[in-house]
Amino acid sequence: MKQKETVLMRLLGKKVYLRPMTAEDVHTLKKWLNDPDVTKYLDMTTPFMRGIQQDIIGNNSLLLQHTFITVVKDTEEPIGFGRLQEISEVDKNAKFLQVIGEKKYWGCGFAFDARMLLLYYAFNTLKLIKVYGRVYRENARMLNQAKKAGARIEGVLEKHKFRDGKFHDLVLTATFKEGWEQIFENYQNS
Repeated sequence: MKQKETVLMRLLGKKVYLRPMTAEDVHTLKKWLNDPDVTKYLDMTTPFMRGIQQDIIGNNSLLLQHTFITVVKDTEEPIGFGRLQEISEVDKNAKFLQVIGEKKYWGCGFAFDARMLLLYYAFNTLKLIKVYGRVYRENARMLNQAKKAGARIEGVLEKHKFRDGKFHDLVLTATFKEGWEQIFENYQNS
């Protein structure tokens, strides 16, 4: 019986590349996920986040599927991760999650570069037509990044999350392959 060969996919961008997440990345992820500044706008109740927090990632390969580590091309430094979850092959959509854990890279275009690569993977590899997300209303940086990458606002879940002693609104965003393709072409040519 022939053993299945593992193919590691790398998605190359302008500033970063995405590589599949492995069990060896758990220590780095735990560092990021224990930083209150990094997790301020994350929904730490998702199964993926709970799984990492419980340190079961090495035993659950499903948590690794469609999860990529964001790496700076020039330095090879891992700075965050992105993930597609709740993927529906029937409805052709998935939920988007992105974290830049190394704060010195915030606001420098690295997250946008990583977002464009993850959307490319969603639309061209997985053949999805829609990628959606939920963003805390006060997370202006992420909302602007999503809009720049072609996302539109589909609605608001008012007072949906209780955190730090108060309720927060979540903005529902969606990026559709149709429309995003032109944005991606412009991004590639810039």
